[in-house]
Amino acid sequence: IDLWRLTKLANYGYKTRDIVGFGGVEEKYDYLLRQEAGGLSVEVDYRGRLVSVLGFKPPRNGKDIQLTIDLKIQKIVEENLKGRNGSVILMDPYSGEIIAMANNPNFDPAVFVKKSDSAILNLFADSDAPFINRAITGVYPAGSVFKLVVATAALETGKINLSTTFSCPGSMYIGKQEFSCWDTHNQENLTGAITSSCNVFFYRTGLLTGAQTIYDYANKFGFSHPSAIDLPYEAGGFVPSPLLKKIYRFKNWFDGDTANLAIGQGELLVTPIQIIRMMTVFANKGTLVTPYIVKAIDGQDIVNLKRRAVRLSLKNSTINYIRQGLRSVVADPKGTANVLSSLPVSVAGKTGTAQVHQGSPHGWFVGFFPYQAPKFVIRVFLEHGGSGHASSLVAKQIIEGVVQEGLI
Repeated sequence: IDLWRLTKLANYGYKTRDIVGFGGVEEKYDYLLRQEAGGLSVEVDYRGRLVSVLGFKPPRNGKDIQLTIDLKIQKIVEENLKGRNGSVILMDPYSGEIIAMANNPNFDPAVFVKKSDSAILNLFADSDAPFINRAITGVYPAGSVFKLVVATAALETGKINLSTTFSCPGSMYIGKQEFSCWDTHNQENLTGAITSSCNVFFYRTGLLTGAQTIYDYANKFGFSHPSAIDLPYEAGGFVPSPLLKKIYRFKNWFDGDTANLAIGQGELLVTPIQIIRMMTVFANKGTLVTPYIVKAIDGQDIVNLKRRAVRLSLKNSTINYIRQGLRSVVADPKGTANVLSSLPVSVAGKTGTAQVHQGSPHGWFVGFFPYQAPKFVIRVFLEHGGSGHASSLVAKQIIEGVVQEGLI
């Protein structure tokens, strides 16, 4: 093992030739998974010949760990993510149980056990970074899926209501800078703006609400800090605010910064696990859950021992308004995820197309199904996937697979 790891773990009984977990569940729970070596204490004479056995300590196996992963659904997810860079998660919206989690590109950990030097070198040289768990470690601009946070902040603070409308001629000026929308939407209320993902509506909503309020609500939804999933190396992301920009960068905050934040762009960075965690609040009607992937240790269920959920103090009307919009995203012919409307199960969700400095945009889809009594929350993220529509197509294939296998 690495010298730094040997130095760190030597006092805990690890030896230089031990195999230890690197990453994932294997690293997080290595102290439970590792076996305990046995030993024999003997007495020998001056010629090294055995005289007597003084003591014997039998070896002990490590503990058995049961994951929350549903193998059938995991296989469906992996099959549909194949050939694309990104990640997919399916989660129970009430408990936070991870039902499936897949990343691509991925790697076979067996190459390290087999010590295949050429295969290991190829993995380290791969520019697609297969070692990164994109679901929890990758940080990306959120794009339009972040509009749900902005809508919540605006409704909760009374800056808008369901009757509020804004006209979208295709763009608007903030100062001398033109901020565009991806289409012309004319007069729209909140439901219509979520359905069509209208940027202009959310520029105006963000300006009315204020950047600091958006920042505060983003933190309520779990952004800017890790979700506390039981896996190592989770990133926290970053939510900008006027105060942070002033303190750490000595720069002023402008209305253009607020407009960018309102559509999930600018300096905002999120992790895919944070996005699906946000959606659970709308699926279960108000609770922010903690995701987890280990269900039991040696047959003992640990869910009730360490999991926590936070009931957000949101109005029922706020949640219901946004849920209506999320359903309309799929059910309305003009909805950005209307491709999911043909599924035999009702789906609600939100797409996102996040612009990046280089390469094609990232694509997001996050939603839940069935709509009335959600059993799954799903999040599809395609790195440089081009659009939220592309992620919606992958989500459709996965949901079709789940339905066809009779898993819902």
